[in-house]
Amino acid sequence: MLFRSDTIGRCALAASVVDARRVFVLMADPGGESISNGARSLFRTTNGGQAWSAIPTPSTNSLFHGGGQPPQGWYDLVLGVTPFSNGTTGSDTIYVGGIEAWVNCNDGNDWQDYSDNNNWSWNQSHVDHHAIAFNPKDPSIVYDGGDGGLYWSSQAGLPGTWSYRSNQMVTGRFYHIGLDRLSSNAITTLAGAQDQGTWKLQGAQTPVLEFGGDGLQPITNSSVSTYPYYVELPAGDLYRYH
Repeated sequence: MLFRSDTIGRCALAASVVDARRVFVLMADPGGESISNGARSLFRTTNGGQAWSAIPTPSTNSLFHGGGQPPQGWYDLVLGVTPFSNGTTGSDTIYVGGIEAWVNCNDGNDWQDYSDNNNWSWNQSHVDHHAIAFNPKDPSIVYDGGDGGLYWSSQAGLPGTWSYRSNQMVTGRFYHIGLDRLSSNAITTLAGAQDQGTWKLQGAQTPVLEFGGDGLQPITNSSVSTYPYYVELPAGDLYRYH
């Protein structure tokens, strides 16, 4: 039995390509939170919807939550299912994504997180997931689309197997920059990007990610040696660091 429409919010559906009677649904409540503390957010039917059973979900603290922010299952919620992409038989490979994303090859047990949790790791998929797709000839080839661009895995999406595939795509958006003309060796520039963190550039050096999440208005002042850098997030959170 699924929930009534007044108790659920955004949903994502996925069906097995080898058996159309096997359908999965991932749900958030109207506020974007996991339902019943995540215990009843993912369901499966094997008979075309006549009966549904709950599947255990991964940690709910980072499925629709992140960095102390309000739940956002209303914004990023995605579900993908593909048959036996891990080389085994008897279980569908399930992918669920919100802020973080997980892959599972064991009927909801032993979920593996394949997101980078805003650490900007190129072999992990960026947080905030919106789309997932599979190669129709080889289901172990998985594509993940999110706020960080396009990522690709040829090993069923397992952690550490992802590669960034948005090179030469102009997908970055910067809100504001901060300049420090007192830098001793070169002008230091901080730039706050939408969901790409805050970056630091000194002269002709390669930009360095300084802070994760959503960048907004950064400030840099090298004359204050204790805390020369300040960053702001869109919700008004302020951080200072060295």
